[in-house]
Amino acid sequence: MSRTPSITKDYTFVSPSPIARRLLWHVLGTGRTWISGPVRQEPFINPGAVLLWVESGTGTLEMGQHRCRLERGPKLWLFKLVKPRLFTPARKGQLVISTIRFSGPGLEPWLEVLDVTHAPEFTVGASQAAEVRALYPRLQRWVNEYPPRWERRVHGALTSVLDKLLDARKLLLTNQTDLPESITRALNAIAVEPFRDWRARELAARAGLNYASFRALFRQHLHETIHEHL
Repeated sequence: MSRTPSITKDYTFVSPSPIARRLLWHVLGTGRTWISGPVRQEPFINPGAVLLWVESGTGTLEMGQHRCRLERGPKLWLFKLVKPRLFTPARKGQLVISTIRFSGPGLEPWLEVLDVTHAPEFTVGASQAAEVRALYPRLQRWVNEYPPRWERRVHGALTSVLDKLLDARKLLLTNQTDLPESITRALNAIAVEPFRDWRARELAARAGLNYASFRALFRQHLHETIHEHL
């Protein structure tokens, strides 16, 4: 007796040019998946991250201690592939998802700032979610037809997506750019002599603060320690 597969994929693997790999956000694969039963995917150590959204149906995604409810709407999921993943559609239903696997220079700091390890789910506006869904057919066309400057188009499109995720996390908003004068003095000192072996207490003195106050204020406004920044 034959058994109906739990998963069907329509996936395109992409081989970016060497220049795109060095300079740009670049797609490594894009596809659509139909899931009709529990599907486990093993860790994938190669570079890159996956952006996922739901086309139809509902279900769950489990990655380690995280359990995300998957449903169509103003939600996106971004994660690395270093952990096994379990997709489970709703009972007697089918879950349809679209995915983009991508990479680029400096991807790890983006994933760290966006905190995808602890919070892979992003809620964006309805119009923003629609824009991301509309990106899928364009990407498919670019990676299949290779129109002029297609890799630069991919870079621009993925930059737009990452910008939406920054907004969803309320990062780099206008009202967050004003730093205390004391912190600005310290940052300016680093900018003037970026290769100097700065010490945190030395910068605290430049800021006009004691070390404890400087350390707390720096972390509050820049979301990292002075040592991490250095």
